[in-house]
Amino acid sequence: MVCRLLSVFIMLCLVSAGAAAAESQTFIAISYHDVRDDVVDDLDPDRVAVGTLNLISQFSWLREHGYHPVSLNDILAAQQGKHELPDKAVLLTFDDGLESVYTRVFPLLKMFKYPAVIAIMGRWLEAGPAEKIEYGNKVMERNQFLTWEQVREMVGSGLVEVASHSYDLHRAVQGNPQGNAQPIIVTRELDIKSQAYESLAQHRKLLRDDMQAMVSLLEKRVGVKPRCMVWPYGLDNSMAMEEAKTAGFQITMVLGGRVNHTDDVSRIYRILIETNPELEDFMWILRNFYKTQDPIRVTHVDLDYIYDPDKDQEKRNLDLLLERIKTMKINTVYLQAFADADGNGVAEAMYFPNRHMPVREDLFNRVAWQLRTRAGVNVYAWMPVLAFELEDKELTQRLLVRKSENGAVSVCDDCYRRLSPFSPDARRIIGEIYEDLASHAFFTGLLFHDDAYLSDFEDAGPDAMRTYAQEWGISGDLESIRRAKALFQRWSRLKTETLAGFTDE
Repeated sequence: MVCRLLSVFIMLCLVSAGAAAAESQTFIAISYHDVRDDVVDDLDPDRVAVGTLNLISQFSWLREHGYHPVSLNDILAAQQGKHELPDKAVLLTFDDGLESVYTRVFPLLKMFKYPAVIAIMGRWLEAGPAEKIEYGNKVMERNQFLTWEQVREMVGSGLVEVASHSYDLHRAVQGNPQGNAQPIIVTRELDIKSQAYESLAQHRKLLRDDMQAMVSLLEKRVGVKPRCMVWPYGLDNSMAMEEAKTAGFQITMVLGGRVNHTDDVSRIYRILIETNPELEDFMWILRNFYKTQDPIRVTHVDLDYIYDPDKDQEKRNLDLLLERIKTMKINTVYLQAFADADGNGVAEAMYFPNRHMPVREDLFNRVAWQLRTRAGVNVYAWMPVLAFELEDKELTQRLLVRKSENGAVSVCDDCYRRLSPFSPDARRIIGEIYEDLASHAFFTGLLFHDDAYLSDFEDAGPDAMRTYAQEWGISGDLESIRRAKALFQRWSRLKTETLAGFTDE
């Protein structure tokens, strides 16, 4: 009896320990760049440079106010349940591999005994002694960046972990016909001569080759295989994340004001330190970080009103939009990505290149990027779920939702003309339109149009009727289904779940 009770007690302890291991813990991460003695106030041309004295003040304040800098080892150990993170855990990171990381930051890390992550760009460190390096909007000398000897010394101290900042992807390329320069990792480059975009296969190969090159370079030069990818410009997308995982990176880092949780460190969000904050400003950022949440101030923007055949007028329309967004202190824009000139709620064309719809103009990327960079807002792509008038009119007609009323099956003429969510062809085509949108623009998320519905008389198309009979076990015509109360409720619920599932997909 005692042995049985002891066994139960041990099992309960193991279950409790497992629960503790699975419990997520939190930490914040900070992104620094250059550190210089001559940075004065917030007027430096380099907006992300920090004064040496300000950095010392910030490190001291962290120590005196209970913040505990942690390493990636600490975070991964906490994720695995080996130990807990301390209260007010903070991850310090330094991007771009500038010389000041060794001359000014490393001595401070040793003095304070603070661990940190440095993210270096292979192409810059591999440059020859006389080679010039394009860094943002300026040209810098090779000796303004770290040497491999300095990187090895810092890593050898046990305080510094080296991360990939890509081999040669810290640069911008032309992302649209209007000439916006956009980060190459999240942008399919537009060839100016041919006016053709890089293919998805070409873009994936670019990412894969670069990541593999950087992994090999760090193994060769430093003797370590990097486990962290710090995205240039703090931006990534699903393709980049897939390739990072393939290359062996356990962790990636972006920019953004969020609390991080140890249960998922595949993407760590970091607070960007910019405009050389004085101590009181730095204190405010950290003290209010957990509780600060701006109200969402949102507006819909109809691209049909920005578009104009006269490109000078179109530019004036966009400038006026940006001015109004800033004046009204908007922080979220639902930006229409489709054209609906006749206002019937059905997409007749798209504002981005795609495989199945006419293109009114390649404009969504331009406006979304300008809103993000010039007005500082989050952009959501406003898109239909089902209401598409495909370029192939016969195909559109075949895929439309059908209604059944008084025994007659027909297309609904007094409602949105929608493609059937029960048609495999319709679902594939709509999915490809969304894929094309995602690959041609950078945006925060999606806002679905109000076309994702099926009335009590829909869908009576052949694919829908086949789904009801073969997958749901509901046979008979729609009139008989509507007459049976329990069956009608079940049928309605399953249709709703189908629509919700399709938007999730």
